[in-house]
Amino acid sequence: MPLLPVVQLSFVHVAEHSGKLYGSNETEDWYMDDDGGPSFWWRDPTVRHLVSTYGENNLPLPTQRRLRGLLQNGDLDPGMVYRLNEYVNSLQAGTIASADQLLSDFSRRESKVERRWTVWRNAALIIEGAVVGTALGAIFVVPFTPLHFAIWAAAFLLAVPSIWLVARRRTTYFSSARWEAMHDKLSRLDPPVNSSV
Repeated sequence: MPLLPVVQLSFVHVAEHSGKLYGSNETEDWYMDDDGGPSFWWRDPTVRHLVSTYGENNLPLPTQRRLRGLLQNGDLDPGMVYRLNEYVNSLQAGTIASADQLLSDFSRRESKVERRWTVWRNAALIIEGAVVGTALGAIFVVPFTPLHFAIWAAAFLLAVPSIWLVARRRTTYFSSARWEAMHDKLSRLDPPVNSSV
């Protein structure tokens, strides 16, 4: 039997209209479709921390608002928001000029990490392929020597990390191309604010 969502609904009679609307800063109801796991409850404190850290660099309020909008619009997946938080924590105060510059620098860093990860992954798979090919070829070379057993053991031991590399879910990085697409879309809707204004 498939799992069915359960809703608990209660009606309360109020004497007047609510002073706080859905999605306001006070209610923090940002995620209309947050109807089960994985929840976005952690995202608001992370975004608040990022904006407060960003604000410590004495940037104007419009620039801080732009950063909050960029982070809360959902273009960054949870892993990206977490890594952005780590990146901001690693920066020295006063090094951030604008929200766009921060995300541009972060995207360059993410692109480097993605390239490095891809090189390591491909190198590991090539080495495993070479060792497995050698191990299979060694079956036909008799008599068996300790070298045969060493090659077979190496092929077996390297199989575990190789299977993990192939089977694991690939991390989505905030690459430079992704930032450019997001920046173009946002520039049409909301022109960037320069911190010197």
